[in-house]
Amino acid sequence: MDFKVAVVFQLCTLLQGIISEVVNLEELNKGFCHKDSKPVRVALRCDIHNATVTNETSEDLFVQCSKMLKGDVHCHSGRHDRINGVLEYNFTFDHSWHAGKLQWINYTCDNGTQFSESLRLYPCLSGFTAYGTHNGTHVNIECKHILFNMSKGISIVDNSAGNHLITCLNRNQCHPQYKGHPNGIHGFIREYKPGSGFLCTMDGQSIEVDLHVDNTIQGTAKTGSQPEGNGGGHLVSYLLGIFSHFCVTVMLKYTVINV
Repeated sequence: MDFKVAVVFQLCTLLQGIISEVVNLEELNKGFCHKDSKPVRVALRCDIHNATVTNETSEDLFVQCSKMLKGDVHCHSGRHDRINGVLEYNFTFDHSWHAGKLQWINYTCDNGTQFSESLRLYPCLSGFTAYGTHNGTHVNIECKHILFNMSKGISIVDNSAGNHLITCLNRNQCHPQYKGHPNGIHGFIREYKPGSGFLCTMDGQSIEVDLHVDNTIQGTAKTGSQPEGNGGGHLVSYLLGIFSHFCVTVMLKYTVINV
């Protein structure tokens, strides 16, 4: 095999392990509210010999699949569609245990090749309230989530610099020192510079703070509906898709040449 072709083969094999195969990832990235139950669909890349799903917070097998003697795949707490190669299972989200954690989908192909996919478990966007008003010199921000008391803390982030301006672990424990709110951060005032932007973040999920000009520093709430800060992720997925197509093209041409 030509050295350049061999390099392409190696790169393609390496990238196979990082291109996401979670079919309904866009929907899952909108997050889970407490006790939400959603289906997870994973497109497997081969005829599988076995598969497992585990959560970062526990070593217990959440889903376990094994190939039987007749060739069918039997799954505990899940279902494998042999025709389209999709593993599907329902997952119920507990905010205290799962928010911001990873879920791992591991499987072994009949030829012995092993793959591992990860799924980040985000809290629901619909639980956020993030708004702020400014008078040109100062800004007043509120950052709340209905599951704040079950979270690991809520923060206001300077979107331009990436700095955490304030983090509250609970209503009585904020850094820097500040009086919190039962649902998060209320009435946080700081100096404002033209063009400034802010994020409200909690357990890996975030939403942009909707800012309005108001000399009395009062505003109207904005409730989250779409994920924020994922533009880079979409670009990476797009570029990986192009490279994957290139890999397939190169492999097919190499196969034809050597037939």
